[in-house]
Amino acid sequence: MMDIEIKSRPFSREELAKIKRGLKDGKIRRFGAIVSHYKLGFNHNALVAWAKKDISPALAGKLKAKEYISHIYLRRFHRLWPYGLYTMIHARSEGELASFIDQLSALMNGRGHKILNTVKEFKKTSFTPECNRSVIGGVSLRANGVSEAIPTEIASSPSAPRNDRA
Repeated sequence: MMDIEIKSRPFSREELAKIKRGLKDGKIRRFGAIVSHYKLGFNHNALVAWAKKDISPALAGKLKAKEYISHIYLRRFHRLWPYGLYTMIHARSEGELASFIDQLSALMNGRGHKILNTVKEFKKTSFTPECNRSVIGGVSLRANGVSEAIPTEIASSPSAPRNDRA
């Protein structure tokens, strides 16, 4: 992974052609950017665990539409921890964060939840095993996106790749 300079033309024509071929051939599934939400003023963040075992496609669509949610996960729950649905929420103030959680609570029909506020971020990278990497035009790209962190991704399978960057 590398930083790309922000300018009108960050890639040469040759590099763009390689990237386009990789997309067409299926070697590159997605090309994206990781934005530092802290630098953008989103300093109030929480992982909210919801008391839900599963979600309907309609609810999944409503959650995906919320721009303040960056990650959505469905995980197995335990009888001592009945929270199976997780949403990572980003806000600019405590009040805004509380408002977002209230909106989601209404959407979940008042189901129970636990708020796990972010205290400190220790690591923020994508999981990129060496065997799944390609380098095109000096940019490290995943060839198959095995554990790619797609905003609003729902990882419902017990064997689905994990991304614990909350």
